Amino acid sequence: MILGIDQSLTSTGMVLLRETGQEELVTTIKTGKLRGVERLDFIIGSICSVIEPWKVTKIGMEDYAFSGNQGFSLGELGGVIKYVLFKKYGIKPVIIHNTKIKKWATGKGNANKNLVMLGTYKKYNVELKNDNEYDAYNIAKIVYWLNMDKNPQCVLTKQEKEVLDSIPMQ
Repeated sequence: MILGIDQSLTSTGMVLLRETGQEELVTTIKTGKLRGVERLDFIIGSICSVIEPWKVTKIGMEDYAFSGNQGFSLGELGGVIKYVLFKKYGIKPVIIHNTKIKKWATGKGNANKNLVMLGTYKKYNVELKNDNEYDAYNIAKIVYWLNMDKNPQCVLTKQEKEVLDSIPMQ
């Protein structure tokens, strides 16, 4: 199973794909009024509650996108997630920059959130709840394709191939 994570302090999107690329689970972790270590614990616990029963073997997550005064907290969250994934499951997640997610969904690395959601809807015919789920969906699809054998019958756009070629495998 493949898990895409768009980590956020308030609304983390997660998408679980089968090895066939079909979605199994789409969800958002809402932290409400939690702060500090309690919030980190809640997010990690929620991620682990998906990894364990579904036997996830591949994970992708969005690279850090520091904005405003939340930069240190977002870095802390990303670091804790990566640490737990490695320490508990031996998984090093594939880290995908947000410009690569945008390019995958729309063909352009500078697309805004609304265009990413629209592009994902048109590309995969999925209606999700929020931009975090749309990002997680694209992250999961990128990880899926990174693990596919690239034979000549693979139907990928030029932009999709560029995205895949630009992501270092762990």
